[in-house]
Amino acid sequence: MKYSDNVISMPTIPPHKMREVKLSPDQVELVNIRATLGLSQHVFAEKLEISKPRLVSYEQGRTSGVPENIMTEARALLKNGGRVKGDRYANMDMPEIIAEWANDLNVEYDDDVKLSNFIGASPEGISRWKNLESRPAPLILKQYREIVRDLKDRIGRQKIS
Repeated sequence: MKYSDNVISMPTIPPHKMREVKLSPDQVELVNIRATLGLSQHVFAEKLEISKPRLVSYEQGRTSGVPENIMTEARALLKNGGRVKGDRYANMDMPEIIAEWANDLNVEYDDDVKLSNFIGASPEGISRWKNLESRPAPLILKQYREIVRDLKDRIGRQKIS
């Protein structure tokens, strides 16, 4: 028995099912930055503070481009040799963070319900954060920051249209 007798051939993908993807210049740049830094998608996404599926969607052309704030972060990573600046939220109090989010989303600082509808936290939780009674874990804060960034980008694009 030859080795080739034990190998199962993989089916080929018919040409009509293959998707020809043309990446935008910023998507190509993002892929090149990650390759230059020699980072996995998982690590690169963490450093950009976005999810891996979101990074993959940019790199595979599932989106029309990459938001400018993500490109700014990626270019800063390249400039710093892949090192991330310290988490700026680490030294900020929650009222200051919430004020920043409210400003980015054009929401009144005192409107806990509206802010909660945007970011997915409870109004009671936001109130406790403002009163320094509690604070989300760092990873949760990063997730909220990603939500705020996405919404801010969408709001900005709607104003342009």
